[in-house]
Amino acid sequence: MKHSITGSIALTGLLVLSGCGEPESGTVTEKEYEKAYSSTTQDCRTTTTTRNGRTTSTTSCTPRTIYYPECWEVDYEDEATGETGEDCVSEELYEALEIGDDYFKGMETSDAR
Repeated sequence: MKHSITGSIALTGLLVLSGCGEPESGTVTEKEYEKAYSSTTQDCRTTTTTRNGRTTSTTSCTPRTIYYPECWEVDYEDEATGETGEDCVSEELYEALEIGDDYFKGMETSDAR
């Protein structure tokens, strides 16, 4: 019985989450090229130690660099649901698509008008 309740809760959660997210297709509403860039942040940790009744704290930081590749971004909207999405596509597909064209995930350049 415990397993079936857990399974029901998990299935319900999955069904709720499946309604969220980006649509699989829609009408192209915007196109934007984003060049590659990187961003560096610091990951810091503070260690506190107590020895002989005396507390000391030491903070050490490590730089963390995140690289974001270039992106030919296509924004689209499912007109039936009003849900919006965005995808990075190939440069060729980006050039082939126009605002107002139909778009679907996994689309190839040959699928564009």
